[in-house]
Amino acid sequence: MSTELLEAMRAADRGVPAELEVFDRVAATGEPRPDFFELSVRAGGAFVPNRLTYYFDVHRRGAAVAREAGARFVRLAAELGVTLPAALLSFVSSDAPGEGPVLQVVLGIEAPSAGQSVRAKYYLVFRDNPGRRVRELLASLELEPTGGSDPDKVYILGCDATPAGLEDVKLYFRLQGAVVPKLVENVGEVADLLRGSRDVVFQQCTRRPARRQLYLHVSDTAVLTEWLARRGLDAALGRARRINERLRGLRVDPWIVSWPYEGRRVTVESPTLYLHLAREA
Repeated sequence: MSTELLEAMRAADRGVPAELEVFDRVAATGEPRPDFFELSVRAGGAFVPNRLTYYFDVHRRGAAVAREAGARFVRLAAELGVTLPAALLSFVSSDAPGEGPVLQVVLGIEAPSAGQSVRAKYYLVFRDNPGRRVRELLASLELEPTGGSDPDKVYILGCDATPAGLEDVKLYFRLQGAVVPKLVENVGEVADLLRGSRDVVFQQCTRRPARRQLYLHVSDTAVLTEWLARRGLDAALGRARRINERLRGLRVDPWIVSWPYEGRRVTVESPTLYLHLAREA
């Protein structure tokens, strides 16, 4: 049986890619159910709407949840024809993701757009002391932190895999909001969002170190919605409205926005939006 979110997406979009159907079935069928559901959309330039992320609360629910999430990721990769390196396969199947420093195990999917391959995602959100786990996993994948990044300060570690193999490992770091104007020359274009953000996160890729992103998690979804409307990003907002019309007692709203970061600037014309599923107030 499909999740409420996928059913609403299917109705709103008059169908969804087969890869999303597979992901929803593998990642969310049976116990344990995901604790949190997220829909993300690349809204600038090429419109990429078909990305889902399901979160499993390991800290609250225990190591068995991490083991089951890892088993589902392995099944997902097999059904989608995604190639997992032996080291990653070993890690997600081990007890390590269920141990102390891990807060959540996260499974995700990006259905292929024109000229691209399906992308399966396995992420760890840490609550404290991530350094040893991050170093061990990177070393097993023959990677190392780039750009002077510190494994002891990693907030999220994310592995993206495609049919060709491991595409990248991404490291995410929390930042103090006061640091952002020193890093972003065009911070004025996002100043109203920055003032209303409860979390600022910087992403650094390891295989492709030139690829970086800045994320803002706002405190009030209305502020982000208004910013998006002023920017003319009506396609993403309109789709969210269509999905909400088909949800009962639930709704999706944009809470996080990210932009590519290059040359000390964020590309505000190319945001990715992260919409969270929650009970209606």
